[in-house]
Amino acid sequence: MELMEMEFPQADIYVGSGIVAKGQASAIIGPAGIGKSLIITQLGMSMVLGRPFLELAVNCQDKKSLFLQAENSNFRLHTQLNGQFSSLTEDERSRVNDHFTFHTIENGQDSELRLKGRRADAIARCLNRVKPDVLFVDPLNAFAKGSLNTDDGMLETLQELVRLAKEANPNVAVVFVHHTRTDGKAVLEAVGPSRGNYGRGSKALHAFSRGTLNIAAGHPDDSSKILIACGKNSNGPDFEAFGAQRDPDTLLFQRDPSFRLETWKQLMSGKAGGRDLATPDRVAEFVADRSLSRAELVAIIREEIGCAKTKAYDAIAAAETQTIVKGFDGRFRAIKL
Repeated sequence: MELMEMEFPQADIYVGSGIVAKGQASAIIGPAGIGKSLIITQLGMSMVLGRPFLELAVNCQDKKSLFLQAENSNFRLHTQLNGQFSSLTEDERSRVNDHFTFHTIENGQDSELRLKGRRADAIARCLNRVKPDVLFVDPLNAFAKGSLNTDDGMLETLQELVRLAKEANPNVAVVFVHHTRTDGKAVLEAVGPSRGNYGRGSKALHAFSRGTLNIAAGHPDDSSKILIACGKNSNGPDFEAFGAQRDPDTLLFQRDPSFRLETWKQLMSGKAGGRDLATPDRVAEFVADRSLSRAELVAIIREEIGCAKTKAYDAIAAAETQTIVKGFDGRFRAIKL
């Protein structure tokens, strides 16, 4: 058949094995304040420079991005972009600058972007002027044509945004940035069999998107850490969930090699902030073949188990005289039975 003989260049699969792809809709879902705006500009930079995005392969370069955003002030965008651009060479900054366009909030009406009447016409004019390769819609609820809590309202909004974008560029990739549910169970549904329920009005959005990134808090006591999981990938295999940490200077996220998914589940489910994993026997393992000061042992427990400092001190107190002992030099060793 003719369909079987078609060839599709690898460069059409923009990110990973198809989380973002030419002409398709994707979604990035996470709670307010998690860093979604930072993530999408970092993703846009990767698709200009052709460099990996958080170690996910990027198969394209020089992709023009339009950020239709309704939440960030010019001051915040200024701070964010100056931080992220500080990691680039002069030539790289010039390339990214040439491929980025932002909708900015200059007055009160600039954040009113619902797809009705003159606002929809203004969005269409902007799209036709820029003709982006990638359109970021941040956040989706600011553009709602109807109620995003209903399937009909969500689909009507998604379809209208894609229609307007494709009138400007038929091959545009559209990335919807959307909020999660606000109930306490939502964070744990970033991964696993219920991952399709992570976003608000998620049933319709999940069906509409070809690829989805689920973003969640990576640690209850460290706002710089996040989890990134594959919410959906219709184009290829899912990637394994991983942790990332925001650099305080560049504001770019990097993979966190210490991240462990099972530890994250324990922490985010509220099981004593990791105490269940910091058992006396586990603490003894850290000093089985070496002696450590209290500060060194606290640091090791926090790194390996992912608990708060106070929980690490509690774990040492529980283990002392049971599985570990402090010598005259003030250093802890495992008790040899």
